[in-house]
Amino acid sequence: MSIDATDAADESDVEPTPQADEPLGAIPGYQLLRVVGRGGNNIVYEARQDGLNRIVAIKIIRSGNPRELLRLRAQADAVSSVCHPNVVQIYDATEHEGKSILTLEFVSGGTLANHLRDVGRMTAKSAALLLIGVARGIAAAHAQQIVHGDLKPANILLDQAEEPKVANLGSTYQRTGSAVAVGNPAYVAPELITGTTKFVGPTADVWAMGVILYECITGRRPFPAESVTELVNAICNASPELPTQLVPDLPSDLESVCLKCLKKSPTERYPSATELADDLTRFLGGEPVNARDVGLGERFVKWVRGHNVAATFLAGMLTLTVVGLVGFYLMWQKAQTHFAAAKESEMMEQHRAAEAEMARARAEQVQMTERKRADEATTGHRTADQTLQELAGHAADLISLVSAQNPQLPADAASRQVMLDSLAACRRAAASPQTTFSMRVRLSAAFVTTGNRFEKQGLHAEATELYREAVEVIRPAVTENPNDLQAAAQFTTSLAHRAAMLTRHGKATEALPLLLEAEKLDRLGMSAAEPGERPFWRGNLFLHLEALADVYRALGRRQEAKRTLQDAKGRVQSVDQLRLIAGDFALLAASVPNPPNAEEAKEKEEYLTEAIETLRAAVEGGWRFPSAQVSKPSLIDNADFGPFKDNPEVKKLLAEAAKK
Repeated sequence: MSIDATDAADESDVEPTPQADEPLGAIPGYQLLRVVGRGGNNIVYEARQDGLNRIVAIKIIRSGNPRELLRLRAQADAVSSVCHPNVVQIYDATEHEGKSILTLEFVSGGTLANHLRDVGRMTAKSAALLLIGVARGIAAAHAQQIVHGDLKPANILLDQAEEPKVANLGSTYQRTGSAVAVGNPAYVAPELITGTTKFVGPTADVWAMGVILYECITGRRPFPAESVTELVNAICNASPELPTQLVPDLPSDLESVCLKCLKKSPTERYPSATELADDLTRFLGGEPVNARDVGLGERFVKWVRGHNVAATFLAGMLTLTVVGLVGFYLMWQKAQTHFAAAKESEMMEQHRAAEAEMARARAEQVQMTERKRADEATTGHRTADQTLQELAGHAADLISLVSAQNPQLPADAASRQVMLDSLAACRRAAASPQTTFSMRVRLSAAFVTTGNRFEKQGLHAEATELYREAVEVIRPAVTENPNDLQAAAQFTTSLAHRAAMLTRHGKATEALPLLLEAEKLDRLGMSAAEPGERPFWRGNLFLHLEALADVYRALGRRQEAKRTLQDAKGRVQSVDQLRLIAGDFALLAASVPNPPNAEEAKEKEEYLTEAIETLRAAVEGGWRFPSAQVSKPSLIDNADFGPFKDNPEVKKLLAEAAKK
């Protein structure tokens, strides 16, 4: 197990046995029952809440600094939005006699740290089940833009059923700094120690969960050391001993999941807690995990074993598809033969009618017969077209299924050809005038899904063409049915992907009309949608207005960019979005680097003033470093405010945002 030198940072999480005669004090609205934990500046009681008559945990945080009390209150308000069965819930946050009082969910099973001290190590199955719950809870926090930053066994509580609940989520909310400032160095990611980045991001929590998983399945930490200095050096430079060397019968797939979490580079770890939970779920279900590269045969065998029903259904669908394609080909061949025969017979009868009047009646009868055959051929074409659309619908569904189950499929030439072959049926259906509007929505989604995969793999030409097709295939559906919000939503998604691709390749002029069209649809959607759907359209409109302002700025149309940003500012739904608008105003000011005259100097000053006021509103609203869910690098490194880093107001506000 771990040593004393590296356990020093955990002393605040120890749960001492309180003295029998220790006074409990009084908190309005609660009956304090007993002391269950104590830290450097806080104490935790088991209490009964008056009125509701429920058992809760009361955490009293001693601080004489009013600003610290306000910060703790803001943290509690933010963390209370994380509602998940694997996260300790915050019921209330108040003040009493200059102290912050947090009312928390009471969990009676003790900490994971105590559990590991009792059992030594856990079985592979029980460790995987426990980490799935922890990862799901952390994913819920990440979804609310909160990073734990101090995840360790002492901060994981167990209920009576040994279900995990993540605690102390608010202790590092929006906190920045080095690894030493984050928590126990045994669980700190190497990039925070080396200074590669000083901000705690989601992958830092993934690293900590990897250390915890290693400790659960082996009974020791991955980097044992005699001092903090040795520990830090091992985390940054050494590779952990393979878990299977310590526990020979440990499943190799679980070892692969653990070691992927412990990759030195954040980009090589799981990008999110959700993907870690999904891979552990695949391990428990006997499916191949994404953490380990396996052969196609082994992956298929595992998938079939874990999905007998789905495998049978997929085989049946494949058989029906092949049979349908063969039937379509034979039907098309027969229709072509009938059509050619009809044309040939018609020409022969016309020639005979010209030769002799006596053969006219017979010729007309033959013509009627051949026209009937031509009608049958036309009917065959319609039937074939209908069959093609049904096959294209199956192909679109299969594309979505494969993309969801295999997001890391390699983009080599053979794989691209398979994808293009699958899209061929979709493209033929898209070109048919018989295609229904609902089918066009499905085809557009398939084109966007495939284009996004190709774009991530660097295949920009293929992605650009697919985004164009996604726009064109659904445009008729929106034109003919302007009140169909599902089609409109898919249309705006297709427009936004195509506009983003054009902008990244220096074609802002071509991107502009696409974003204007998306903005118009967003406004129509907001006015036509039900109240529960309006936040979706409001968020869409904000994103498209912000992107539209970027395009205006790139085209030198600064006044239009300013008006668009002011419109977007009135539709923000989070402090992160407010911070994004502040950065856009700063970039707009920076686009006038050396004003040639007083008029442009005044214009630049107006942009900078707007940027500072918007940044102040974001900071006062609770925005702090780091942001766990961002859409631009500028929210992380403040590059957008770089030209104004010496401005006193900018320096003051960024310093306030960087407070722990």
